[in-house]
Amino acid sequence: MGNPFTCLHSAGPAYISARTGDGNEKRCTAPTELTSRQVIDGWFGGTQLGYNYQLGPSPIVVGTELSGSIEHLKGTTSTVLPGSSPPTVFRGQVACFGPAILLYGTIGNTTQGQCYTCDASERWTLQWLNKVGFAAGPEGRLLTYLTAGVTATNLHIARTQSIALTISNQPTTLSSSVLLKYSDDGIYIGGVLGAGMQYAMTNHASVGLEYLHAEYASEKVSAALTSTQVFLGVPGSSTSTGVRTFSEQFRTDSVRIIVNYKFGD
Repeated sequence: MGNPFTCLHSAGPAYISARTGDGNEKRCTAPTELTSRQVIDGWFGGTQLGYNYQLGPSPIVVGTELSGSIEHLKGTTSTVLPGSSPPTVFRGQVACFGPAILLYGTIGNTTQGQCYTCDASERWTLQWLNKVGFAAGPEGRLLTYLTAGVTATNLHIARTQSIALTISNQPTTLSSSVLLKYSDDGIYIGGVLGAGMQYAMTNHASVGLEYLHAEYASEKVSAALTSTQVFLGVPGSSTSTGVRTFSEQFRTDSVRIIVNYKFGD
């Protein structure tokens, strides 16, 4: 009887997978919320093609595989700096914007409040993984393994910075709002470490569960900027465009269910 984990295997319909997280769904509604990182969660599914080989009579199995997935992973967070009194200085990380030192609140006759919103989504991922494992159990049908490799993913980030400004100069009060929108879409390259197990139900069909952690290289991205300023009570608005550079750091943790079909004996 041939070893169930030797020879070419292909997922068909491959694997369906899910990621979990603690992403927030808030858009500048909390009175004071300082959010330093953006979390995305959702589901993804894809296919893989690979080759496993058992080293002679030993239970050690080595293999390589290429996988790709389409993803629906999203998240939204907001950092709210209200126009309160007395004035406050914020020092820290703002999700998707990076380190900042910001002054907000009422200073003299001027009140300024700010809100930073981040919408992030991961759309697709490619991975090349290599594994080494141990085939155990009856006829060596249970494979446990460690895996590592490289990955590329597409990440889209839309940032919005809104500033509300009120100047009280009795008997008149002048209010204005500035809306800054930054958008970027990039491909990130990183490394993957993980572990998993698979059970061969027959010599050709196996199912498994796998955990993967990916760390992506820090990237500097150029985001397109659109700025709109409106004075309350005054018709019309002024709009300008530009570019701003952000430094992104990205990592993922995923769990995927795998269904494999092996070609050959």
